[in-house]
Amino acid sequence: MKILLSAFLLFVFHFGFTQEFNHSKADSLLQAIEDHNEGMGVVTILKNGELIYEKAYGFANIEAQKRNHSSTLFRIGSISKTYTAVLILKAIEEGLLNLDVKLSAFYPDFKNADKITIGHLLQHRSGLYNFTNSPLYVQYMTESKSKAELLEIMLSSENSFEPDEKFEYSNTGYVLLSYILEDVYELSYGEILEEKVLEPLDLENTYFGKPIDQNANEAVSYYKTLDWQLSPETYMLIPMGAGGITATSQDVALFYEALFNDKILNESSFKKMTELKDGFGYGIFEMPYYEQKILGHTGGIDGFQSVAVHFESENLTAVLLCNAVSYRRNEILLGILSAYFEKDFEIPDFKPAIVLKSEDLLGFEGIYRSASFPLKITISVENENQLMAQATGQPAFPLTPIDKYNFTFDPAGVKIIFDADNPHLTLEQNGMKFKLEKEQNKDD
Repeated sequence: MKILLSAFLLFVFHFGFTQEFNHSKADSLLQAIEDHNEGMGVVTILKNGELIYEKAYGFANIEAQKRNHSSTLFRIGSISKTYTAVLILKAIEEGLLNLDVKLSAFYPDFKNADKITIGHLLQHRSGLYNFTNSPLYVQYMTESKSKAELLEIMLSSENSFEPDEKFEYSNTGYVLLSYILEDVYELSYGEILEEKVLEPLDLENTYFGKPIDQNANEAVSYYKTLDWQLSPETYMLIPMGAGGITATSQDVALFYEALFNDKILNESSFKKMTELKDGFGYGIFEMPYYEQKILGHTGGIDGFQSVAVHFESENLTAVLLCNAVSYRRNEILLGILSAYFEKDFEIPDFKPAIVLKSEDLLGFEGIYRSASFPLKITISVENENQLMAQATGQPAFPLTPIDKYNFTFDPAGVKIIFDADNPHLTLEQNGMKFKLEKEQNKDD
């Protein structure tokens, strides 16, 4: 299982500035990732709107032996939320909306629709359940779904809390914001994006909502078992403006550079967008960088992972778009930025930290289930010492041991903990926990 549309990122190292970019250090990190088959993607860094570093690594399409390059297009996942927030603020500038408009003006069937505002939706304070968190999401994410069907899915869940009670990340809110944009402009989300952002900024390598065209400059995405496997492809009208945009790394960087240099929104709108509550503004959030705070967003959809950040004091924008991730996205960007800020960063040797023997793992094999969890989880051992997990109808994924009973699948934020004394496992993901019991031995 994978979380498809959201992830948060924290940077933890000291601030420093240099006029020189250590290209060889950055190149060495990305080359090591490629050489050890730990990921694929493109990095772009702009300083004062000028390109100071760009590097592609790995393949856009392994099967076709087509390499990533600067013009490769990636699904950017939840970075799309920054674009959607900009579009909402543009609609407010044009007098079509305001932050206090209630959800009930558009979609009154939602519980608390008469209390939930546009501002609540933008800042993840609506209380609406995040529909992509449901274990059922992976069963339909690749299927064509109409707006009516998606509204029915979102309406079927209970609210998580009262409006403005707290922050809780919700793709539901941004899908609804996408629908509201379509309602007020009487255009499709893609047409609004084109008219309000892409054309004015001359971003020719960004689009919304299309299937991947493997004959164009578009990457497919992968997840790793023992090797890279092609990931399922989400139907992009499901995530809408919560995660439905595709772009090149450079186009994303140019969009962020324009946003932070007053080329898209007026001063009042930008100030409102970047006013933080619980660390989150509108389509953007704060990431600590010791003495400084930087703003940006992360994303994840299918096997794609992404991050875009802006250092306002230096007018520096860094973007990482990946179509395959084994070595963590956070660590990649930390390493690249250390080359710019002259900070210590040791290129990993990628040696496995723990290797368990087959006899340590075979006792975990079996099929696990719970009445509170709609999917079965099959645990198996491959190649003697690789523990694998597979949810019903989903690809298998490898588990990395932390110790004898604790395992992780970092790209999706999954943790599986086996009970030392009972045939149980606990699955943790995105703050949720499920206890599953072994139903039968795998070979029975």
